[in-house]
Amino acid sequence: MTKKLSLIIISVFLHFTLFGQEYSLTTENGITPNELEYVENIGTDSIPIYAEIPPKPILTSDRDIICDGSYATLVATGCNGTIIWNTGFTGTIMIVSAGGTFSAICTNQSGASEPSHPIVIRQFFLPEPPTVRMSSPITCEDRTKTLIASGCNEGVIWNSGATQSSITVSVSGTYVAACVSICGTSASSNLVVVRFLFPFPFVMAENTGPYQTGESIHLNGWGTGRRLVWTGPNEFMEIGDSIKILNAKIAESGVYTLTVTDNDGCSKSDTTHVIVKPCSEKLRFSYVSTEPDLRYLFSLKDGMILKKFPFKTGILATPVCQLDTSIVGSIRMQMSGPESFYNRDIIENVYPYSILSNNGFQIFGSVFPIGEYTLTFTAYSQISGQGDVLFGPQMVHFTIVDSLVTINLDSLNITEICPGAPLTISFTGTGNFPADNLFEVQLSDEGGSFENPIKIGESMSGSLVQCSIPLNVSPGDAYRVRVYSTKPAQISNTSFESFKIKARKIDLQNPDDNINSIVNREASEIIKASNKIQLNARASYHTGRYILLTPGFEVHSGAIFNTQIVGCF
Repeated sequence: MTKKLSLIIISVFLHFTLFGQEYSLTTENGITPNELEYVENIGTDSIPIYAEIPPKPILTSDRDIICDGSYATLVATGCNGTIIWNTGFTGTIMIVSAGGTFSAICTNQSGASEPSHPIVIRQFFLPEPPTVRMSSPITCEDRTKTLIASGCNEGVIWNSGATQSSITVSVSGTYVAACVSICGTSASSNLVVVRFLFPFPFVMAENTGPYQTGESIHLNGWGTGRRLVWTGPNEFMEIGDSIKILNAKIAESGVYTLTVTDNDGCSKSDTTHVIVKPCSEKLRFSYVSTEPDLRYLFSLKDGMILKKFPFKTGILATPVCQLDTSIVGSIRMQMSGPESFYNRDIIENVYPYSILSNNGFQIFGSVFPIGEYTLTFTAYSQISGQGDVLFGPQMVHFTIVDSLVTINLDSLNITEICPGAPLTISFTGTGNFPADNLFEVQLSDEGGSFENPIKIGESMSGSLVQCSIPLNVSPGDAYRVRVYSTKPAQISNTSFESFKIKARKIDLQNPDDNINSIVNREASEIIKASNKIQLNARASYHTGRYILLTPGFEVHSGAIFNTQIVGCF
């Protein structure tokens, strides 16, 4: 029996078995039912027909990460049919500009494949700028500050080159940061300006003491701030750099503090200790050389032993403490001595008050002989010993002896020195000095006078004395030193050449200190300048600690100006 077998071909490839024999049919255009007819079927044999499902496609991508404005190209291969993506797009190549998980199937007349292995495309965006802040406001004491950048999910980059989310800075400046991601670097953050408030204002406090009651206390201050305030004992407070306290009292002894405050509100203080002692003497007696010119030797103290000098000397009385030459009308001076010439009782109405004759500061001296002397001085409020007794009688007893002791000061070999600087003095003492004798190294005033010598060192026996130049001496270029012995009172030769002590601080102001030539200004510690360096001038400022150029300071066109911080010693 012949039967017509109708086959509906649904695939390009056909594989079947007929009467135990396997057959394969392949066509590019498919087979219609009419093309396969009258296949004789014997018995009840059946024809199983198998149609192959297409394999799942293979996906690839040129990248797995995309950023703003970029895209990924996905390609599906291994499909003899049509590619359908899970996005609905049809085609072997799909371009995506957004992230996601992508897969595809292959379809043809035999059916649809299984979905492909998925491919994941991650999408990132250019980061937003971070927010930068300081960990806390800057205070006067801060020397470092922590800056924090927030809002970055990945990396951070600072304009300083640092890459941490928080950094610690110690230099004033402007700081910004940016976020960094795989897609690039964000725009810059907000600006954070760091301005450290150091250095603190400079401040220096000192006084010219010690003082005796009735004298004037001089508080000298120096500071770089806008406000200087002194405070001290008994609720003392004054505003200013240099303060004068008249008629010093014992209760005004103590620590005085100078506080300087700058424009940022930062303050710094320095202190100075003021000493006020009771006034034991209201007249100072000076033993002086009278030829060829007036030269102060030393002060006469009660019980003093003096070496006889071979030249003419005299004795002057000077009011001190509460007394002043303007309120002393006259002084009665009495002296008893080993010879009748030295038994004197005179009244002096005009300063200087000399026990011997004088014409102003032309003192007529005498070679005082060996012996015992007693001085008695009384000060009156009116001339010729009239009026109230202001002071006295004050008595001083001294003895002049014949002694062979001598003191010879060696050469100094210095031309200039700074306040506070060390100084080694070498001398030779000959003869038999008593065991309780003290050698004092004395400094003159800026003019070379020893009327009020300053002790800068002492020694009981040695010929080398380690000394120090006081901080509060006045600047000058005619200073000298000498060595003084207490028993007997004797002085060495003064230093042969004078030397300069530099100013500790100078204040150069307009117009008095304007510079129009070649000038060098030096101070051991501070120069404060508001002056002008004028056309074609050349100026150098050298100091050991601080140079402050204040409003008004100018360097004109064509001028040369340089500064240097150098040690003074």
